[in-house]
Amino acid sequence: MLIWCPAAQAGPTWVGNADDGSDLEGAKRVESGVLIDSRKTALMLLKTLGTEGVPGLGTLSAEVESSHVYMAAKDVSPLDEDQGSFHSDLSGRVYARTHARPHAPTRFFPIAATLSEAQLISLHIHEALHRSLPEVVRENESKVASITLAITSPEATQDQVRSVIAVQAPEILDVIRSQQAATEPALVSAVPESSRVKRPSVLAYGYRNYRGVNAQSVMQVESLHSIQSFLYPFGGERTPLGIGLEATLLNKRPGTEMGPLGLSARLRLWSSRGYDVGAFAKASLNMLSKEELQNSAVARDVGTFGVSMRKDLSFFFVENELSASLPGKSQEMVGTIPINYEFGTIYTAKVRAGGQLLGLKLGGFVEVNLADYFRVKQSNFTYDPGRYRIISGGPEVTYDFKNFGVSVYGRYLMDSTKGADFDWLGNILGQGMGQGSLGAEMHVYF
Repeated sequence: MLIWCPAAQAGPTWVGNADDGSDLEGAKRVESGVLIDSRKTALMLLKTLGTEGVPGLGTLSAEVESSHVYMAAKDVSPLDEDQGSFHSDLSGRVYARTHARPHAPTRFFPIAATLSEAQLISLHIHEALHRSLPEVVRENESKVASITLAITSPEATQDQVRSVIAVQAPEILDVIRSQQAATEPALVSAVPESSRVKRPSVLAYGYRNYRGVNAQSVMQVESLHSIQSFLYPFGGERTPLGIGLEATLLNKRPGTEMGPLGLSARLRLWSSRGYDVGAFAKASLNMLSKEELQNSAVARDVGTFGVSMRKDLSFFFVENELSASLPGKSQEMVGTIPINYEFGTIYTAKVRAGGQLLGLKLGGFVEVNLADYFRVKQSNFTYDPGRYRIISGGPEVTYDFKNFGVSVYGRYLMDSTKGADFDWLGNILGQGMGQGSLGAEMHVYF
């Protein structure tokens, strides 16, 4: 786009941002013609440059597009308020004026009919800048003219426009930084103090006692002890990213052994208006040696990933969680006979809800597990019931006192297909085993 530099006109053209009262006499609204066509071309130029992404120019396109265009009945002479120059004829007659406030109309004068399309495009943009720039600079003709030339110059780019604003009108950037600083506390206050995003890190001890374990259970585990450490050293204040470790000890029939090692990562994607949205990935890795694996069915590694969504109200909370666990295998030796277990992909949907008052949370959960398969292979025998589901639920009670919390919970098998129980899932750090479990935890938040 060419800037306005006609060699035939030697003097400056006054481009005003004021009104002497007489330029409105006999003015008529313009709905079509060269003024409207040049305005459309000016709008295309601004969209091509992406001026909405330039500090201080966010409303420039809207001002060009929505400003009503009027043609005055006669030409007028410049006023003191028509400061500076932006091209004129030799007599100094004014081509256009606007009020330096948002949504004001643009008034053209008959002398504007002598301008080329490139000049009219620059004029539309120049007048719109008087309305859209921050108040600290919108009436400064020299600064407005510099920004106009940066936008309408040949081969203009967004970076060039940004550079001109930074050098010629740094006040614009100061105003924007002040506005951002003023709104920042409001954004932070949108996250309630009860939200875990305020204290995401946790150190905890947990105990689970499994119910319904019998001699036919795949995993002969009666209970589990765990120590968890979850730290959030990365990410922002509202989007923390953390890494977690969980060490476990299994009480089996007979004796005890080291349980799976839990590794996890969690990222809070968004926290505002009482909502916490996050993504997570977890891995349960067995810690047994090759010889020990031959005598345990807990030898399956489990990888799980998913998303969680939580809403906290004054006296109520609800949380949804969707996840998927990857397939895996394990082997158990019964005497000299190997038994191989194969676990398919497991899809999980979980809903938690409850009431909360003065640190006490009383609620429960319902969880649905949909698994592709669970296969047992022994010599020439294979047991494969195909796809199955498990529905479980239970109560949860938690009491938090400042940075310390205690919780007790239960998990019970409510419904399943083909006689399935939690052994079929093969995830002792997740759903556990047998027909369910009772557990308790102590937490320290920071």
